[in-house]
Amino acid sequence: MGGASILLVIAKIQKKRYVSTESVGLADRPVRTAGAAPSLDRLKTKVSTMHQDVSNNEDIRVILLAFHQRIKTDPLIGFFFSDVIHLNWDYHLQRMHLFWENVIFQTGEYEGSPIKTHRYVNELHATRSEHFQRWLLLFEECINGLYAGPNADKMKQHARSIADIMMRNIVK
Repeated sequence: MGGASILLVIAKIQKKRYVSTESVGLADRPVRTAGAAPSLDRLKTKVSTMHQDVSNNEDIRVILLAFHQRIKTDPLIGFFFSDVIHLNWDYHLQRMHLFWENVIFQTGEYEGSPIKTHRYVNELHATRSEHFQRWLLLFEECINGLYAGPNADKMKQHARSIADIMMRNIVK
């Protein structure tokens, strides 16, 4: 995803602190977004100085927003997030932020069972290796387009491990 696309996503969030629940799969009422959206000036600076390492929570948020924008419309895996599980994006992004924050900064704040969650999704609609491979490709592309360094590499390596575990334990 190019810098201009990321700015468009963030600009939409920055423009209003409330998002339509249409985007999070709930009734048509406002839902408060998690935390303050990064300022547009800070994101412009981040895009203009791309390829620094992931160094704080805002960097994780930028990656997740860019990544989830891509997977929502992806022809191979997007339907899992809209048709199969009717994902509440606000909640999902909060959980994923805690997860990746724990991976990079060892916060101890994330508790959950990704295997259990993905087994449930697999019960609703069979997942295949190519689904996890596509997820990994999109995730790595988002990171590579924005960051480089030990923490960015750590995120990508952890994502590879996740995809491998999911393929070995869920895909039949």
